[in-house]
Amino acid sequence: MAGLPQPQESQSVAPALKRELQPHEGVDFSQASLPSLPIQNFEDLREPPCPPTSDIDHSLPGGSVLSTVEKLVGEGAGLSWHVADPKALDRPGYFERLSKPFIIPGRTDLSSFLFFGGLTATGYPWRDFALKLFDRSGIHSEIYSLAGHDGTWKSLRDTTADQWVSDMHEKASRFERPPILFCYSTSVPVAFEVERRFPGTFAAIVAVAGPFKLRNERLETYLDRGIAASRLIRSLTLNALRLFRFASVPSEDSVDREEQRLGKRNPSFRKIPIPTAFSLRVIQKKGLRAASDIQCPVCYLQGEKDHVVSSDVIEMLRERIPSQRVEFHTYENGGHGLQIGQEKKQAFTDIARFLERTLRELHPNRAVPTFEQRISRNAVSLFVTGLVEAVIAKRRAQIGGDHDALA
Repeated sequence: MAGLPQPQESQSVAPALKRELQPHEGVDFSQASLPSLPIQNFEDLREPPCPPTSDIDHSLPGGSVLSTVEKLVGEGAGLSWHVADPKALDRPGYFERLSKPFIIPGRTDLSSFLFFGGLTATGYPWRDFALKLFDRSGIHSEIYSLAGHDGTWKSLRDTTADQWVSDMHEKASRFERPPILFCYSTSVPVAFEVERRFPGTFAAIVAVAGPFKLRNERLETYLDRGIAASRLIRSLTLNALRLFRFASVPSEDSVDREEQRLGKRNPSFRKIPIPTAFSLRVIQKKGLRAASDIQCPVCYLQGEKDHVVSSDVIEMLRERIPSQRVEFHTYENGGHGLQIGQEKKQAFTDIARFLERTLRELHPNRAVPTFEQRISRNAVSLFVTGLVEAVIAKRRAQIGGDHDALA
C-alpha cells in the first residue's frame, strides 16, 4: 500500500457538483447522524450497514447532502470533492510503464515465484528483490501490480476488493504448479482471501507489512462511517447518487524518506478515491478472517518503525494462522517497505532461509538452491537453453498439429 488517507481539513465542494448531488425534495439531511456502532459483518461495498432513518430530522430547512456526508464521516477525514478526475499522479506514463507485468524467465521444475505490489502503487518495489533471488536460484519469477493499478484514476476507483482477489487467483492459476507468493501491504490480505476461497492456490506465502490494522485508527473509523453514510444516502435519495465516486482523500507516501533514498523511485497516487479506501477496509476484514483458514507455510515480516501498519498485527495473526509452519520476523529499524529499506539485507536472509526449507519440503527429489551465492554462468546458460528448447518444442508440436489437421 503506497499511500494512505491522512486526516485533514475538509475541502469545499464545487457548486456544480453540489447542484448535481442535491437530495430530492422533501428530504433534509442537515441533522443526519450515524449511531456509534461497529461495522463488522459487511461482505462488499454494495451492502454496508445502514443507520436508521429516524436519525434524520426532516423538519429543519436547508442543508446539503455533501456537508452532511462530511459531518457523518467526520470532518477530520479530509474529504475532497471533484467532478473531473483529479490530478493525483505526476507521471501517469511512468506509472503505467512500471505497472506492467515484469517477467524473469527461469527454471520451472520448482515452485515459481509470484510477486504483487500494494495499494495506489505498482509491483516495482519487488523488482530488485526478485532479481536478487533469481541471481541466487534461477527460479522463474513474475511481478504484478494489483488489479486496477494501470495509472488511470478511473481504473483505481472502479476496481473492487473482489476484483483484486479474482485477478490474483487468475494469475496464480496460470502456473503449472502452485507458486510461492510474495505479497506486500494491501496485497497481503488479498492473498489470504484468495487462499481461503481457493485452498492450495499458493505453495507458500511470504507477506510483508499486511495492513490488517492501521496505525492510524481514526482512519478506520472514518472509513466505517463513510461506508455507512453511503448506504444511508443511497436509501434516501431518488437517484441512488453513487455519491462517493466524486470523493477522495489525500494520501501520504508509505515509503519513508530513508526507504526512498535506499530504494528506487516508486510512483504512487497522491489521492485515494473513496471507493478504493472502502475496498481497503473490506479486504482488511476479509483477509483477517481468512487468516484462520491458511494452511500453507507463511513467512510474515514487519518493521517496528512501520508508520502505516499497527504493531498489533503480528499478535493478531499469531492468534489466527493455524499453520504449524508459520514464522514471524520483526526489524527494529524497518519501515513499511522492508524489501527496499535499510533492513532489506536481513529481510532477504530470513526469506531465503524460509524459501530453502519450504522448497526442500515441496520438492524433496530436486536440486534446491541455498540462495547464499550467485548461481554460476553455466547454470544460467543451462536454464536459458532449456527455456529456448521448450519454446522450440512447443512450436514444433503446434506445427505438427496443424499439418495433421490439414492431412
